[in-house]
Amino acid sequence: MNNTIMEKYQLVNSLVEKLQDEKLSILSRFLKNRITNIDSYVMMLGETSSGKSTLINGLIQENVLYVSSAPSTGVITEVEFKAGIEENQFYAINKDATIERIDQDLFNDLLKEPDSELERVKLVTKSTQFNLENMRLFDTPGYGSIIKEHEEILKEFIPNSDVIIYTVNFRIGIQENDYAFLGFLKELIRDDVEIILLINRCPRNISKADRRIVEIINYTKDILHQDIPAFLVETESVENEEDYPMPGATELWNYVEKSINSIERQKALDSAFNGFILDLFYKCQCEVEKRYENIKLSKSVKDQIRNSSKQFAENVLKLIPELVIPTFDKLKENVEKEFLKSRDCAENNIYNSIESVGKMSMEEMIPYVNNHLLPFSVQQETLGVKRYLEIELNDLNEKINDYLNTQIIEFDKEVSICFSTAADLAKRGFGKKVGNRIVEGGLLRYFANFGGAGGAGAGVANAASHTLKVVGDIFGKTFKRETHNALKRTLSKIGATSLKAITSAAMVIIELATIIIDYNTWKGKLKSKIKKALDQWCNETVLSVQIDLEKLKEENIKTLTYIVDEEIKRYAYDEETTDEKETLELLELASKIEQMLGV
Repeated sequence: MNNTIMEKYQLVNSLVEKLQDEKLSILSRFLKNRITNIDSYVMMLGETSSGKSTLINGLIQENVLYVSSAPSTGVITEVEFKAGIEENQFYAINKDATIERIDQDLFNDLLKEPDSELERVKLVTKSTQFNLENMRLFDTPGYGSIIKEHEEILKEFIPNSDVIIYTVNFRIGIQENDYAFLGFLKELIRDDVEIILLINRCPRNISKADRRIVEIINYTKDILHQDIPAFLVETESVENEEDYPMPGATELWNYVEKSINSIERQKALDSAFNGFILDLFYKCQCEVEKRYENIKLSKSVKDQIRNSSKQFAENVLKLIPELVIPTFDKLKENVEKEFLKSRDCAENNIYNSIESVGKMSMEEMIPYVNNHLLPFSVQQETLGVKRYLEIELNDLNEKINDYLNTQIIEFDKEVSICFSTAADLAKRGFGKKVGNRIVEGGLLRYFANFGGAGGAGAGVANAASHTLKVVGDIFGKTFKRETHNALKRTLSKIGATSLKAITSAAMVIIELATIIIDYNTWKGKLKSKIKKALDQWCNETVLSVQIDLEKLKEENIKTLTYIVDEEIKRYAYDEETTDEKETLELLELASKIEQMLGV
């Protein structure tokens, strides 16, 4: 932890303590906890039987996670490393956000067969020989066993991860599900998330020059379109045949340790926490100024300001029924039409390709369709739908942005005039700072989202994504930035959803390979299967995208409502005024802290 960050926090917290405001105190304690307990999120992804659980057991140096040679029912497992833990602690985290302390037997039973209420299981264990304290490691189901609920959770977890370890079994190599899983991953990750390739269960004394290793690394690079570090873990022998090996993977965990404790990651954290500290300070400053205004303004002027803020709220909130809801309703209707057109285009392109390849056999054509034609055509068509949505939603954001700026300028004038009636307020320049002091509330959103999406909301990546600087053009910038982040998340989900849907739908084409078909009729049969696969892809993707658009609509509404609520609270003066001398001392303290923070 950077000492400067803690010093800044303590500076602002001294003002929080003087204010004795419960909400600010809760927010301050939360921020201190995040600064002093920095969690890093590491996800292990890979196909079933790639050895993810055995690797985690090797890290813990204890066979805690259930391992089976047969694919087990998919369940997400969280492992948290903490210092000072005497014995392992086991938890069940349910879909209703409740957490139950359980024993190891029930933990193992849930790993084998999770119940319908379970979201994930969690193990809290002692720190290993590596410096991985406060690392939270997630063991995820193989792509083939991911059910719909897990898919949605992964869509939230993956973008908020700090490091992703993709595990491949040496003997099995990169298979069709790996292509799909890595493509799914590529759609969701941010540019600054580090991906590590782990090739597990390698023969003894093998090197990266081995032909099989080179093949796996190159395939992975081609799918992700980037170079990634690769590590090899050799097969471990065991004395008892019934036991499962616990590979040490020392090089891997040393690398992860360096990654999550790197200077670059610390800089990202410093930037995030700096933003949160400033956010907390501005909230304190607003509270101090509000108390002073309450003393100096007459009742009639306070009523006038209150009425102006209510009018501002009404003007802003009418955007919801008049613009936001109709726009999203139209998009939900149009997105179905867009995907139907995309389905038809993909179908025509694939049919034309089948007819143009000459004398390719059915045995050659089916993998060609599955591995290239189908995913490529669907990906290209999905990009078109994403571009359409991006244009429409950016247009909506611009309209809201322009309208909000007009409203804040008008409201700013009205409040400035009211403040000019009080000489002390005018002298201190209160009226000139109306627009500037309304902050986005990045800390509040971080606080609200912490533990959301299955608890994945607290990684370095997620912390940084919630930080916004205070700007003069605050309402427009607030809405634009917040909705831009939400839009990016939604668009990345569309790509991942589409890819997962077509991978599932393509199974109907693979079935064709098991049937003996006359040479003269197999193309017609194949086209029929392709049509069925594309219909399934279209239906699943449309439904999922419409759900995501509904969520995005709610985020837009919440952002607008948040802006309005904060503004009304800002001018909701108490009936009783505070002591003027104490309030002046608070103003002076806030001014000193502002100078010391350099803002």
